[in-house]
Parts: sequence; C-alpha cells; structure tokens
Amino acid sequence: MRNFLFLLNHARDAYVLNNLKKKLTDQGDNVYIGSRNLDKPHLAEIIHELNWDTFLLEPITSRSPIGIASYIFRQIVQLNKVVKKYKIDRIISSGPHVASIVAKRNGIYSVGWADTEHVKLQVKCMFRLSDVIITPEFARFNQYRRISFKSIIDSAYLHPSIFKYNPEIVENIRLLENGRPILYRLTNFTALHDKKIKFRNWEYDFVREIAKNHPIILVSEGEVPKDLQKYQKKFKITNFHHILSQCKLYIGSGGSTATEANLLGIPAIYTNPLTGGIIEEFQKRFGLLHNHRITKQLILKSMNYFLSMKKSEINSRYKKILNYCENINPLLYRLANDDIEILKLEARK
Repeated sequence: MRNFLFLLNHARDAYVLNNLKKKLTDQGDNVYIGSRNLDKPHLAEIIHELNWDTFLLEPITSRSPIGIASYIFRQIVQLNKVVKKYKIDRIISSGPHVASIVAKRNGIYSVGWADTEHVKLQVKCMFRLSDVIITPEFARFNQYRRISFKSIIDSAYLHPSIFKYNPEIVENIRLLENGRPILYRLTNFTALHDKKIKFRNWEYDFVREIAKNHPIILVSEGEVPKDLQKYQKKFKITNFHHILSQCKLYIGSGGSTATEANLLGIPAIYTNPLTGGIIEEFQKRFGLLHNHRITKQLILKSMNYFLSMKKSEINSRYKKILNYCENINPLLYRLANDDIEILKLEARK
C-alpha cells in the first residue's frame, strides 16, 4: 500500500485525475487530495459534485511579488506538514513547482503534467525541480527534458473510450428546444497568466448580437447583465461536457474549453490574446479551431465560416483529431506506478 498526494490547481485537474484516483484506490493505495477551492470556485463545485474528501490548499491572496512569495512560502509549510503526517510516497499535480520543492525537502518524488506555456518563471521552476513531467508534443517546452505524448491532457476524461454522452442531461435543461446552440463563455481573467488582460465589456453586446439570429447558451464566471441571464442554464458543473458536446460552436477565451470542444467534435473560436503551441497546432493541423484573440470582426467571420461548414467536413476534421489524440490515462498511471529512474530515461528534449 502506497500513499499518494494529488494537488489540484485548475478546475479540470479533478477530471484529469479522476480515473487515476479510482484505479489507485481500487488496488489498495491511499490518495490524499489538496485543492485550491478558496480561489478556484469552479474547482470547488467539481470537488463537491464528485464527493471527494479534500483539504484546502493555501490560496493566492495577492498577485504582487510579495503576495506570490508569501503564497509559495505558506503552501510549502502546509504541504510539508501533510507529507509528513500521511507519509506520502509520491506527489502528482499539474505544474508541480511548489510541490517539487516540498518533495525535495522530504526525499520523495514529484511528477505531473504541463500544458500552460504563459507563466515562464513557473514553467522554468517546474522543469528544474520536478522528477518527471509529461507534456503534449505541441506544447513549446523543447528546451526541457520531458515525456511527450501525442494527445492533449483533456483526453484523460474526454477520449471516446472514457466520455459517454448522457442525453438525459441535455433533455432536462431543454438545451435543444430551439436547435443546437452556440456556447459562449465569458471569463473574468483572474488566473495568474491572465493578469494583464482586462474584462471586455463589448462581449455583452456581442452576445446580444449573436442571440438575434442563433440559439445561444451563456456560461460566465461572474454575474452578467439582467437581460443576458435568460441565456444561462442551471446545471451541475460536472455535466458541462455533456452540454458542450451538443452545441454547434464554442466561442470564448478559455483555452481548455476550446480544446475540449474540439475533442468532442465541436468547432471552437478561442478569443484570448494569450496563445500557445497547442492552440496554434490545433488550428493548423485540424481546422476546427480558430484563434482570433480580441478582434470582433474576425470572430464573426470565423463564426459564419464554421456555421456554414457541412457536417461531413466537420466529421472529417474531427476524425483527424481522434486519430491523433490517444487516451493518456495509461501514461498517468505510469507516472504513479513506474520506477522514477525508468521514467527519467524516457524524458527527452
């Protein structure tokens, strides 16, 4: 019996590790989970709906250099206590920079995955300190040793062998009563890598404009104007991907949701000025994702392009995505179970 520590830093981390958690506990291992519920409300919802027993990780209370330094120190102290208390053998998380410091101090291993390229210092610390990191081959981490995989991290929970669509979820919220909608996601830009981006009020008018001619479902991280609330639906957050899978288009500044949409066969328009290798390669290789950042006119052009695309063409491009994206759960299982030295030998620049 071994003791694992999962650290959840992003809303989708719980989905990524869900199958691994089941497999480890089924074989008799203990899994302890730390989650950033206090400053990641969507993650808190997911954890609650999955009925996971977790402890709260120290939140980021300030984005200033002093605030971030304080956050790192407080989390190191907290995790150090957890590792000692539960006699942790291995830490698994996304972007495990802080976790790696704790692991080094306690003579244990830290492993994980990375697909966010924007926070340069965090990325550098993560690769320098962690024992093994796995990354999508499209991500621009060529200067670091890592195990690359031919997929995206979303495949851990949205690969066709894992994700099974439940039509009752869609029927219960009457999603399709006016036809397949466009899903528009509004972001508050509170993530650390979004700190230079301000909320874009023009998006409210853009949603109103789209709604004149198309059914739309609006998903927002914050409160929206009263006249737009009629486009929102109440549903469990863990049912989101069932809803996304039945939309005809995704528009929004969430990069994870854009690639999730593509993995479900849904065209996506990513509107965030932050881009990266995964977004750019998906746009170039598969043609079901456009990245037009903050240009409203180009977003409209892409919207009309995808909405006029024949179903057979969408399916053809989707098939290319499925042929490329392998199920990464076996690799995640190896991160937990394989000898670290063997994994290190597979890591390449």
